[in-house]
Amino acid sequence: MALAPEESNRAQEVFVIALTDNPRDIPDYLRQELSARGLYLKDVLLANSSNPSPASNEPKEFAPTVKYWPREKREFIDAMLLDFGVPVELGQGLRVDLRCDRIFERNGRRTALFFQPVEPEIKKVLQERDKIRVVEFDLAMSQHKEIMSRLLSELGEQAAYREHRFPASASKDRLNIAAWGVLLSNRGMFVTDREIPQSLHRFFFEKGLEIVYF
Repeated sequence: MALAPEESNRAQEVFVIALTDNPRDIPDYLRQELSARGLYLKDVLLANSSNPSPASNEPKEFAPTVKYWPREKREFIDAMLLDFGVPVELGQGLRVDLRCDRIFERNGRRTALFFQPVEPEIKKVLQERDKIRVVEFDLAMSQHKEIMSRLLSELGEQAAYREHRFPASASKDRLNIAAWGVLLSNRGMFVTDREIPQSLHRFFFEKGLEIVYF
């Protein structure tokens, strides 16, 4: 790593020199994004390396898979369940003559969502007699991250909101991209509330991930 000479009224440039046997290890669009932030990657091809095969000029297909879950919390929950392929019944009447807000079945277990408190006696009847799991949300007090975390747990997804590091090249020791969010690898989704530069969308698409904002 080397620092360029300082210039007044200008951010100091940083050069990273990497020994490599494949100068195409890091894609051009990622180099451009980093250079816009003052970080320049310079590859030094090893003398005993074989010449890499020329890159294909055929364009790759990348689906524009960026979506936004609604901010309104009821619609936010519906969007999550829809993207998980969970059939949801709205306003379903239960046998105790109490209306729940959402009800769905997952892995043979029925779950009722209530957006208001449920009396303990009624909750006991639903869970013990009707074998329906009761989940209560206080939408006025709950943040979107909290709602998402709890709903993912109910859906059996072992995922948490945290920082994820994605290798930007084949070598694990070279360059990683860090992003905060929930990684749902088995569903090909990266869910985040932090803006990802549009120039880096393709990076996620190449890894088979769609970007979902909440």
